[in-house]
Amino acid sequence: MKTLYCLILILLSGFFSEAISQNKYGDLPLAGQQLVLDSIQVRVFENNAWRDSAFITYGYNDSLKPFERRYYVDYNDYRLNFYRNIYFYDNSWNITMDSIVRYRPNTDTAPAIVNKFNYYPSNKLAEKYTTFYKDSTDIILTKQLYGYDINDSLAEIIDYNWNKDSTNYIPVTRTTYDYDTLTNCVIKETRHKYLNGNYYPTYIINYFYWKNSNQLSKTMKGYVVGDTVRYEEMETYFYNPKNLLDSRITYYFQKNPDSTDMIVKRSYSYDSESRMVELSDSVFIFGKYEPKYVIKYFYGEYVKHIEEIAAESRGELEISPNPARTFINIKSVTVDYFISLSIYNELGERVLAFETGSPKSAAENIQIDIASLPAGVYYLLANTKAALYKDKFIVLK
Repeated sequence: MKTLYCLILILLSGFFSEAISQNKYGDLPLAGQQLVLDSIQVRVFENNAWRDSAFITYGYNDSLKPFERRYYVDYNDYRLNFYRNIYFYDNSWNITMDSIVRYRPNTDTAPAIVNKFNYYPSNKLAEKYTTFYKDSTDIILTKQLYGYDINDSLAEIIDYNWNKDSTNYIPVTRTTYDYDTLTNCVIKETRHKYLNGNYYPTYIINYFYWKNSNQLSKTMKGYVVGDTVRYEEMETYFYNPKNLLDSRITYYFQKNPDSTDMIVKRSYSYDSESRMVELSDSVFIFGKYEPKYVIKYFYGEYVKHIEEIAAESRGELEISPNPARTFINIKSVTVDYFISLSIYNELGERVLAFETGSPKSAAENIQIDIASLPAGVYYLLANTKAALYKDKFIVLK
């Protein structure tokens, strides 16, 4: 049960933390990067056999933003509805509230955690207020304040706990970030403890990168003891030919800095569209890696009512020529930039996908080769940061 509890905590952590630099290399796919994450399955290797441990499903709105996430825990072959996340957004699609509701057998639902977010005018996260509900009378209040440097990179996070006696928030910890001046990649993360009006460093993470690259190669983590750092963990990162994270090996040496207590290897697998489909952990025991657990990611197509796309089109996209034979040009005067473009046939099947790699100005023509498509009616879906825009075109042969 302890293993299961740790797995659930891993999966509950930080789905919307892309604004925080230390989660830049997080393991969970983020909304908007994939179209669309449908479910996650967690399996644990125990007693020489795999068993289901947890299952997570997602619901999306018309702008590809998650409005809910449900957690199910398998216990004694019984799927227990465990948690449900509900998300709320402002007009800029910044998440304003994340409410986690707990489900218990034979009892009413109960709130577990409520996160509320405030933003600077630049849409960068400014404040996060969290309420933890142990029960109806035992409530813990915390808050985080976010600060940025002149390059708009995250500079610090200050954590506060609510003090009932003083009826005020009391500082607890402060996390600071240092960056490389040339690449603007974070090179050090320092956690401080608040004591008697001052912050004292307690934990340090050093980040290292492959030469001439912003890809992470290694991290060193350790406690601050006096004027030195006692490192307890080292992580090394490796990438596949597509520059996607292939594996991460973690070395633990808490007991003795000169010897390794445990080695854990995390491996990643992707589909043909570079979407993560599997994450697995294995522990090095007696000269070989033994499986520990695996997380599988499943993706569903967003298009559920393909026949309604033309009716929903409001002229934001310009497709030319239309009809077309070998290529189409796409641009827009009302959309700032595109993140990805997808083409579907009348059956709702995705037949072409065009990833821009980075946000690409929608005012410039984007040309897509459609010579391989049979004659017929097709639907273009353009994904932007704010919304999903749709239109149709005809292919002639």
